[in-house]
This record gives sequence, structure tokens and C-alpha cells, in this order.
Amino acid sequence: MKNYKIGLDIALRSNGLVILNEDNTIKHAELIQTVPSITKKQEKDPRYIVRNEEEIILTTSIEIYTAFRRINDASTNNISNVNIEGLALGAMSGHKDIMAGIHWYIRCMILHDFNIKCKVVTPMAWRKGYISNYDKLNYGLQYGIDDPIEKIIMYDKIPENDKAIIDKVNSEQGLNKWSHLDLSDAYWIARYSK
Repeated sequence: MKNYKIGLDIALRSNGLVILNEDNTIKHAELIQTVPSITKKQEKDPRYIVRNEEEIILTTSIEIYTAFRRINDASTNNISNVNIEGLALGAMSGHKDIMAGIHWYIRCMILHDFNIKCKVVTPMAWRKGYISNYDKLNYGLQYGIDDPIEKIIMYDKIPENDKAIIDKVNSEQGLNKWSHLDLSDAYWIARYSK
């Protein structure tokens, strides 16, 4: 029986979900996007209309949980490990409470319905050992100050075959130029095994 590992990178708008095989190659990757910036054409689609924080929590949580349920059923319940990125409590965003709600909703539902306890992995933990000061300086010269340099470095360190899968999913589902980094983060979160 195969044991798959899942990594979840949770955010307000674009969430990365990656399933790894036992050899750490990507079995499945998808972007789960909720609450995007809407176009005129999308205004009448109810899933794009979110009016308050509770709706953001429920919409995002249910979309992620539904994807997890579908994937778990498709993999005949062979998921052995679910890693979820820890909350960035030092972030300056005013959305920490919403993120905490989404985070806990997903963790509790996965534990309740599948008896799988999610392991919380901090960004510092899963990036440790992969990013050198030289990398930061080198990439800092290539990108702007507002670009997510550490995430870009981690994306570049993914094996080419898996990077091709991430790029394909991003071209089909990507919300913006950085959406592939949500999948990259989910990949490394799934690989983390300490």
C-alpha cells in the first residue's frame, strides 16, 4: 500500500495543495482559489461574492476541505501525512484572525472526518537548510525589493519534472504571476518530515 503525503499552503486567495508519492515526486497538485479579484463577468457568480469575514472563512475552508476529501477518496484513503503551513503571526496583515479561522477549521475537519492529525510546519522550519545568504543576495539583485525572494529561491530548487507539473497547473489555474509559488510552498511543506 502506498502512503501519500499532502502539503497545504493556506492563504486568503490562492491555496496550494500538493500530494507527494513515497519518493517525493508529485502525484497531484492544484490551486484552490477563493475570493479572487472579480471581473464584471464574474460578478453574478455567487462564489466570487464574499461580503464578510465569516463568509471568507467558510468559503475558503470549504473549498480546501472539499479538495482534500476528493483527493483522499481518489487515493483510496492512503494518505499518511498532512502538513499544513503554520500561521505567520508576525505578519503585518490585518487578516490574522481570518487565517486562524481557516487554519483551525481545516485541521479540525480533517481530524474529525479522517482521523488524520495535521502537522503544523513553520516556514522557517521547511526552508531551513535550503536558502543561503548567497542565494538571498544573488536573487535580491535579480528581483525587486517587494518580490517574494525566499519563495522564488525555493521554487527554483524543485526538481525539474516536478517543477513542470507545477508550471502546468499554474498555467491552467493561476490567479497571478506568483500563484506557482503557492504550489511550490505546498510541495516543500509536504516534503517536510521532522
